Amino acid sequence: MRTILIDPFARRVSEVDIPSKMTEEGDELDLDAIKVVIGCEFLDHVTLRIRDERLLLLVNDTGLFVKDQAFFLIQGVALAGKAIFIGSDEMGNTVAPSASVNDVAQGVQWVTRSFAEMSIRMGMQAAMAHAVAHDEHVQPIGEYGFFSTPSRAGADEA
Repeated sequence: MRTILIDPFARRVSEVDIPSKMTEEGDELDLDAIKVVIGCEFLDHVTLRIRDERLLLLVNDTGLFVKDQAFFLIQGVALAGKAIFIGSDEMGNTVAPSASVNDVAQGVQWVTRSFAEMSIRMGMQAAMAHAVAHDEHVQPIGEYGFFSTPSRAGADEA
């Protein structure tokens, strides 16, 4: 299947063909092949829209913790390492993105680790402030995350 690779090491956006494999549900994109191309063990995803198309950007779930990492920014989201865009149809099935390499490349900025980390921290702080403003208890998790739960008072009011 045609996918779009963002490679911040080479500072290049290109098409990559990812094989499919047969499963009980039918023909599916080979996630193991994506992990090899991205260079990771665990995948996470970010949902973005490009030219009115909903796309999934598959990324290294632990990319922030990789030494000698390269970073990029797309639609205000800082991400670490290589990433692959795939599309999805109205049923949630994986399809080739209709967006072109140029469509994606126009929205990509190559950034430094310090810029990416600052951007991630600022986003996390904004999300934490939002949770606190909505009367949620916030518990930091490591350097780049947190979880929130409704406060006791908020739970009693419901």
